[in-house]
Amino acid sequence: MPTAGGYSSDLSAEVAEVLRDDGSDVSLLYVVDDESERADGEAFLEEWAADRGLDDAEVIVDTSGDIEDSIARHAESRSMVIIGATREGLLSRLVSGSLAFDVLNDVDSSVLLAERPQQRSLIERLFGR
Repeated sequence: MPTAGGYSSDLSAEVAEVLRDDGSDVSLLYVVDDESERADGEAFLEEWAADRGLDDAEVIVDTSGDIEDSIARHAESRSMVIIGATREGLLSRLVSGSLAFDVLNDVDSSVLLAERPQQRSLIERLFGR
């Protein structure tokens, strides 16, 4: 489960917790720009995991700086990727692309896109906030 603590990451964590409780192994992925940021990345991810009851999950800090490639590489040895949706609108996601949609094309494992329902106007649904 890649995370940067964004909008839908809490829902992703809840799903990961249910899967873990059912016997699955959970790995958390955080991507930083280079090796000098590894310690900060580990601290962020360990605190984030502990706050969500996932402190027993494997913590992976990737120092490549390339989020999409990092997710694809780490997904090769896993059966599922749980990724949070963005707040971007549908048209924005389709035109400019979004990480979640790009990941769908890059991985061979199952991808679960987590997004909480929310009240948004038609304009907000199409174009984002």
